[in-house]
Amino acid sequence: MKEEEKDIFYVNLATPVEVKRAILESTKNTLSCLKRYESFRKIREYRAEHIIRLNHVMGEIRLLNNRLKRVLPSTGLRAVSPKKEKQVDEKAEPPKSNLNTIEDELKEIESRLKHLE
Repeated sequence: MKEEEKDIFYVNLATPVEVKRAILESTKNTLSCLKRYESFRKIREYRAEHIIRLNHVMGEIRLLNNRLKRVLPSTGLRAVSPKKEKQVDEKAEPPKSNLNTIEDELKEIESRLKHLE
């Protein structure tokens, strides 16, 4: 006998169909994992491309904004932020006393009662 034939041996399997089924199921699971990985990789590439495009567009916007600032005349005026506008509006209104707020609430309740009748 050849030496290669001495190294070959066979093992008796009690349930060969179940072993084959387990192997096929593990192959199926492996293939589904590979499929999910490929879709994840495509999404990652898509995202990277969009980030590059976004950075390019943002660079163009910065460039155009700088050009616009150079072209516009300089003035001493500043834009008022929305927070400051609210503060200015609040300062314009006189603060209500507790008595006035209670009277307003009473009027509102009375009007609701009239609508119910």
